[in-house]
Amino acid sequence: MDDCNLRKLSLSAGTLDPPFNPSILNYKVTLGNDAVNLTVHPVTSDNHATYQVIGTGGNKTVALQDGLNKIEIEVAAEDGTLKRYKIEATKLSSSTPLLSGLKIAEKLPLDPPFSINEYKYTCTAPLNMISVVVQPIAPDRNMKVTVNGSEIGNQTFLNIGHTKVDVNVTSADGTNSQIYQIIISRVQFPWSINFTDHNEALKYECPISLRAYYQPVSIKGSDPKHIFSSSCIKFLTRKTKCDPFDDTPFDPQWCVPEYEVDKRMSAASVYCCYRYRVPYYEDGKSPLDALHKAAVDYALAIKLKPKDPALHFHLGVVLEEHYYAAYTYGVVKKIEEQGAEKLSAAETSGRNDEIAVICRLHGFKADCTLQQQLKALDMEYHQLKEQGQSAKSDYVQTLYNWKAQQTGKDGKLKPVVSDEQKYIEWCLLKYMDALSLQPQSWEYNFHAGRLYLFQKKNHDALKHLQIALAQKPTEPSIRVQTTPCNGNALYMLGLALMVEYDNEPTKDKTILLEDACLCFRASISLENKPVVGPPPEELTKQKWWRDWRMDETLKAQQQQQHQQQQQQQQQQQQATKGTAPTAPAPPKATGTGHGGKPSPIPPAINPVSFAYRLALARALSRLDELSAEAQNYYNEVIKMAPGVHDAYIELADLLLKTNPLQAVDVYSKFPLKPLDSQTFDDAFITGEIVRLLMKYEKYDDKRLAPNLIAYGRVMGLASIDNYINTLDRKMKNELLMKVYAGIHDKSIEDTELQAFFTFKHWI
Repeated sequence: MDDCNLRKLSLSAGTLDPPFNPSILNYKVTLGNDAVNLTVHPVTSDNHATYQVIGTGGNKTVALQDGLNKIEIEVAAEDGTLKRYKIEATKLSSSTPLLSGLKIAEKLPLDPPFSINEYKYTCTAPLNMISVVVQPIAPDRNMKVTVNGSEIGNQTFLNIGHTKVDVNVTSADGTNSQIYQIIISRVQFPWSINFTDHNEALKYECPISLRAYYQPVSIKGSDPKHIFSSSCIKFLTRKTKCDPFDDTPFDPQWCVPEYEVDKRMSAASVYCCYRYRVPYYEDGKSPLDALHKAAVDYALAIKLKPKDPALHFHLGVVLEEHYYAAYTYGVVKKIEEQGAEKLSAAETSGRNDEIAVICRLHGFKADCTLQQQLKALDMEYHQLKEQGQSAKSDYVQTLYNWKAQQTGKDGKLKPVVSDEQKYIEWCLLKYMDALSLQPQSWEYNFHAGRLYLFQKKNHDALKHLQIALAQKPTEPSIRVQTTPCNGNALYMLGLALMVEYDNEPTKDKTILLEDACLCFRASISLENKPVVGPPPEELTKQKWWRDWRMDETLKAQQQQQHQQQQQQQQQQQQATKGTAPTAPAPPKATGTGHGGKPSPIPPAINPVSFAYRLALARALSRLDELSAEAQNYYNEVIKMAPGVHDAYIELADLLLKTNPLQAVDVYSKFPLKPLDSQTFDDAFITGEIVRLLMKYEKYDDKRLAPNLIAYGRVMGLASIDNYINTLDRKMKNELLMKVYAGIHDKSIEDTELQAFFTFKHWI
């Protein structure tokens, strides 16, 4: 009887702010200049309650005037209890440019909440959000609204740090405008970012953190402009408001956001090292949990269908993915295991060193047996107890327990196998289970061979890869399309053959190198050709292929004979019964001819790769160290991929035996990066040029100075001390001064260097 609430309240135009709630009594609404009247539609909670719009004479429609219009709705309960709901309706004039609402479609909350007369807002976007749609609401359809100069509804792409969004509102008569500004801050990227362009890396590097800018800001009035990551400069200036570079006092508005720098940096090409997504996951939310669930589901399916090879194979794929997630990408679950102490490699090594010292103190060798280590620890424990050193004795007991956990049932040290390594072993077992159920599957043979090669079991890998290559799959694989005409498969087979030879490089094994050469030649001959077709001649020459084909032919003949015998038996049985023999069914049409079904997927094309030529050059050089053909293939690799260090190094090694200075010519062809960007791999090449020129006393060679400078810049002055001393004895003063100036990135005329040169008697 005392219910005087409204259940619903709506308007003929505009939107209530805040949205209607029976317990909220005050609301606002903004209307455009084209709104003449406003009709309210109240609905009471109690059917016996009544309401009236104050000042309208019982009418629900209110005439609007420019500016503020106050509307009050009085609700009376059955027992006379009263409640008033108030609405402030603001009618904008034709020259007033204001919004009635502003929101982001992705439901990012604005701070502060939208208000008609509040023009600056901020909000935070998650890391994975790359764009947003800003949705301004204009109260008058004659108003023009743009978002960063574009129409409403277009996406606004977010920068790595801050993104400024300007919402420009023009009044209905076009005379005035107002800008609402939103600063969207994207959560900081948690991994190290590297720019593909070295110049951009220098351009966008914060001088404090030495990492890419995040929310870059500059110091007002600094010349040249000083730009920092916002968090870094604010941390440095939390106590003193001075420029950290020159101690200049800051202006009141010293911090200037660099939105354009942020925008240009966000458009740059970068790469980063992921740790699968984030370094740690809570229990139940890790990718490992999803992989574990998939593995359990496949295991249950295998119980129902133990003879289905596909289930075993897919379980192996899940286990292999688990290995990569845990080992390669570093996914870790936060699980507290009782009784299991997880130590890093450094901690484990430290404990073993401490145990070795204790063993020597009690008369045992450092490499004594596990039982002797435990005995030494026990003796040390009791000795410390007797001396009253309880803290040290407790630690020795910890070492004893830790070492005791490593013992097996036979008292010997347990082999240490990481959890991740177990998954790769289980994966191989499932591939082999699938293979045992379907031995003629090229796919199962290929993946088993690949895993064996991964475990460096080259003999087993070779066997399975040969079988996989010999078999022709009926349909393309999602991951690898392995056929006798697949250049990559032939390349992998050649690598396996070459590794098998390297394990035992005897004359009896040279057939492996010859077959490897044939595989690499086949890969080269198949470039730009389809992966389907007859086997290449280089493959059919190999003995294992001929043996396999002979076995397959023999099997086919035996199968044909068996079928003929069965047909004869059937004919005899039918003749005995007096029935006419049935003619064999005509073979079904297959293939891709005019009557057959066309292949839905066109055959892939073998790519052109320098790797085939590099592998062939290596195989040929193993057969003959002076092979001219190997040198030619190395030169082809250098032309195709001039940045591959191995081609230069291996070709130069071949030439060292016959013409060492020609090796210098080969090294000199390598395209070196600028001095500040050179790596240790680059330093090996410059170091070899210096070594050879110095060895053969080519002190006047123009290549000596720049390579000495490059090598010294990367490896340090200590690495070229012997060369400097040799040149000093040979009185090569001009060369020495040039090298020192280059390594220090200074002019020879530099005052400090001139003093040093005088001291060394070079000038």
